[in-house]
Amino acid sequence: MLQAAEALLAQERASNEALTKELAALRLVAAEGEQALARAAAAARDAGARAAKEAAAAQEAAQEAAGLRAELAAARAELASATTLQQGLLKELGVLSSRCAAFLQGSPSLFLCCSHCFLIP
Repeated sequence: MLQAAEALLAQERASNEALTKELAALRLVAAEGEQALARAAAAARDAGARAAKEAAAAQEAAQEAAGLRAELAAARAELASATTLQQGLLKELGVLSSRCAAFLQGSPSLFLCCSHCFLIP
């Protein structure tokens, strides 16, 4: 009976050693899993930070584009105003030119225009 108890004890020890080894292996797998999880969480945080940074840059670019569109609209309005003014000046210049030509045909030595006197040689 002693031999049987010793055999049972040896079996228990072998079983205990096997379970200890299996537990150590499982702890190693769990630690590796936790490390992988930590790396994945860090990668997710980094990706989130990059996404937030890119979103801010996109927002800034959109605001800059809106400002440029406003400047373009103002420049177009100014161009339209300048074009209208230029057309008016061209008409006025045409009228003054015909008056000048008519006046010079009558008196070639003196040119009167816009309340100013110019001597023509």
